[in-house]
Amino acid sequence: MKRVLAVTCTIVVLLVGVPSALAARDRTGQRIRLDAGPSTYPAGEAFYIQHGWVLEPSESPLGVFDFTLEIDGQYVAEDFVDHIVDNSHTPPWINFQWVHNFPDGMVGAHSFSGHWFMPCATAVRRGSYPGPCETPNEKVEVLNLTLDVEFESP
Repeated sequence: MKRVLAVTCTIVVLLVGVPSALAARDRTGQRIRLDAGPSTYPAGEAFYIQHGWVLEPSESPLGVFDFTLEIDGQYVAEDFVDHIVDNSHTPPWINFQWVHNFPDGMVGAHSFSGHWFMPCATAVRRGSYPGPCETPNEKVEVLNLTLDVEFESP
């Protein structure tokens, strides 16, 4: 337990102590949210998809929290993951955001599916997963959202 606390504190110190390295990076175009649409978007226009987690440092191991994106059944790698510290809370919250940029936009109909993961024990405690857990830090999916978008020419 002491080791987990020490590692968590080290992560927080690193995140708070290096704010310039953790500054938000560039996103292209408008954000498309999997939980809020839209169902249509202009063809060829830049956009990005961003989702993730806002966590307290005590929610560990932080590295098990994850977000993945599928487009038309194929997983796509994120362009980057932002790690942003929110010092307005005590202790500071850590915001992990997986960002997928689409600078050239898309054409036609596409299906976007987001998958959110967290440690099993945390998911059971929050009521997001029924359990049981083979191990407390086993990575389990707690949310899956799909959005169908038609990229239309004007």
